[in-house]
Amino acid sequence: MMKYIVDNKIRRTCFCSVILMLFLIPSASLRAQTGPSSMKDSATIKVKMANAGMYPMFFPYNIGDKWHFDSAYTLKDGYRIYRLWIKEPRQQRMIVRNPSMNINVPGASIPGPQPVFLLKAGATVIVEGDANDPLFLTVKSADKEINDYEKYRSVAKKMEAERWEIIKSIYKTADQKASPEQDARREAIDSSLSEWQKTFVKQHASSYAALEVFSWYYYLINNREASNTLAGFPEKVRNSVLGKTIKTELDNVGVTSEDRVIKPFKAKGLDGNMVDIAAMKGKVVLIDFWGSWCGPCRKSHPHLKAVYEKYKSKGLEIVGVAVENGTKEKQQESWKKAIAEDGITWLQVLNNRETNDIAKEYGVKVFPTKILVDKNGKIVLRSVGDGNELDEKLAELLD
Repeated sequence: MMKYIVDNKIRRTCFCSVILMLFLIPSASLRAQTGPSSMKDSATIKVKMANAGMYPMFFPYNIGDKWHFDSAYTLKDGYRIYRLWIKEPRQQRMIVRNPSMNINVPGASIPGPQPVFLLKAGATVIVEGDANDPLFLTVKSADKEINDYEKYRSVAKKMEAERWEIIKSIYKTADQKASPEQDARREAIDSSLSEWQKTFVKQHASSYAALEVFSWYYYLINNREASNTLAGFPEKVRNSVLGKTIKTELDNVGVTSEDRVIKPFKAKGLDGNMVDIAAMKGKVVLIDFWGSWCGPCRKSHPHLKAVYEKYKSKGLEIVGVAVENGTKEKQQESWKKAIAEDGITWLQVLNNRETNDIAKEYGVKVFPTKILVDKNGKIVLRSVGDGNELDEKLAELLD
C-alpha cells in the first residue's frame, strides 16, 4: 500500500525537504556553530572516512524550531572531531554532499539516502567508512542504546539502498513513471521495512532506540495498537520529549478513532454552501482526506465513485477534505482541477490551515485517510489507504 505522509510534527518539518534544501545551499553559507559549553549538553562525533576531503560534510539538527548546520571540526589522530549541541536523544543525520549519489532534475537535485544514527548527550560516536558510499558507514559507541539503534539501521539501510536504486532507475526513463513491477517492488520493500520496525521495537522495548524507530510508524497503525505499544516502554522513555510528543499526538488522533463519537466540523463546500457533518446524523458518512498531489488518493477515486453509486440511495454520504499546498489561489486551483479531472460528484471541502484545519483536528498525517461514521455519529472505521476493510464495513452497515 502506497502512502503519502506530510507534516510530521515530531520532526517539525519534512526531512526530505530539509535535505533537498541543504543540497542547494552554497558551501559558504554552512557557517560553523559555536561549540557547546559543556559535555552535558553536547555529544562528540569522530569521523574517519576515505575520500572525505572531496565533499562537504555537516550535521543538521533542530533545537527550539531553529535549524543548525554544524560543519566545524578539529583534527586528531586522523579523525575529524565534531561537537554538537544536544539535550534530548535524537536521530542524527550526517550529510555528505557527494553529487554522484543524487538524482538531478530540472532546477534541483534530489539527494540520495544519508547515514543516520542515534545521538545522546555526553556520548561519543565513531563513524568510519568511505564518502563514496555514505549510507553504509559504520557507527560505533560505548553507549548501548546507540549501538541498539545501529542494529536497526544495519537492516533498514539495505532496504533504503534497494529502494533508492529503483527510484534512480525510474528517473532514467523518458516519462519518469514507475512500472507496475517497480511499484510492486517498492511496496514490498516498504512492507518489509514496516515489519522490521515493529520487530525491532518489540525486541528492544526497554531502549530509547526503539522509541525513535517507533516514531517513524506510530501514525500508520491503529491508534489503540500504537497507544498500547507506547505504554509498553519504560516510564523514563515515555517521559522523554519524544515520548510525550507521541502521546499527545496519539491522544489527538484518539478523539477520532474507532468507537468514538465523531468530532463535527463545518466548512464551505465547492458550491459555496456549508457542509455540516453534525447535520448528517442518520446517514452513514465517509470522510475522505486527500490531496490533488497525492497519487494513491487520486487512484482511489474510481473505487469511491463505485462505492458512492452503490450506496448513495441507501444513505451513504461522502465528504472529501482536500489538503493542498501553495498560496490560497493555488490551493483552490489545484483542488478544483483535480475534482473536475477525477469526475468527483460527492461533497467536497478545502482544508484551511489558518482558520479551520480539519486535518489537524482529526490528527491526519497520512494520505489518503478515511473515516467512516455510522448513522448514530459513531466512528466505526479509520483506515489508511484503500483497503478491503472499507468495503466490508460499508456492506455491514448498508447492505
